[in-house]
Parts: sequence; structure tokens; C-alpha cells
Amino acid sequence: MKPNLWSEFSVVKRSKERFAVLRLLREPKTPTDVKRETRMHMSNVSRTIKGLAKRGLVRCLTPNEKRGRYYLATKKGREVLDKLEPPKKVF
Repeated sequence: MKPNLWSEFSVVKRSKERFAVLRLLREPKTPTDVKRETRMHMSNVSRTIKGLAKRGLVRCLTPNEKRGRYYLATKKGREVLDKLEPPKKVF
């Protein structure tokens, strides 16, 4: 892992909420989708997404929309996830 990713890795690993949200955002989703799938309160979902975005781990795909914004894990976010949860090998 790149040296600058260790800090991000640590931040995500320390919080089950950050890990769950980042994991779900491997595919584009709205905060409402994340809320529904994690059963987190919307305020926690919003705060978690905002924190992950600030660290460059997720990005908004529809920034001009007021409602129904879609978010997706960035390359950096996927690298962190791959270290936390390596892809399963299929034989």
C-alpha cells in the first residue's frame, strides 16, 4: 500500500460506519440508498459521506443536484477497501 494511504486505511478501519458506507459506495448510490441498506440515521449517513469525500475516498457524481445526489468510491477509496476486504478468489 502507498505510504499516504495508511492514514486513510486507519480512519476507515476504526469506524464500522465509515467502512459500511465506503463498501456500499463501490457502486453509485444516493444517501437514501445507503440509509436503507445500513439502517443508519440520515444525519449519520450524510456526515459519514461528507467526511469520506473530504478525505478523497468518495466523490459526488451529480454535484449540481439539490436532492438525489449519487456518490461513488474513488480509486483511492477502492484501494483502501481492497486492503480491508481483499476480493475473493473464485476457483
